[in-house]
Amino acid sequence: MTLPRCLDSLLDQTFQDFEVIIVDDGSTDNSLEICRKYANKDSRFLIYHKENGGASSTRQYGVDQLSDNSVYSIHVDPDDWVEPEISLMKMSLNKRIKHLLRYPLDRKMK
Repeated sequence: MTLPRCLDSLLDQTFQDFEVIIVDDGSTDNSLEICRKYANKDSRFLIYHKENGGASSTRQYGVDQLSDNSVYSIHVDPDDWVEPEISLMKMSLNKRIKHLLRYPLDRKMK
């Protein structure tokens, strides 16, 4: 099954300071039960419920649930998995982008 592989890949991240927002939008299979098992094992897995409104609506709902101190977010579908260091790579990339934006390349050196 792909959902456990997805959730396991999130558990296996080398960076540990994150939360997983799981949005149940009315699934009719046993995916909610699988997600509950992960949420019971790890407090970083948070489950929210909403009516089915399509993928875009569900993603936006998930974004709206992010903690106030959240700086970065990635979106993962149940049939995806995440390499163990994706969080660190994304943060490193974002820091580089912020650095480049803060110090434009055309800025004159003194």
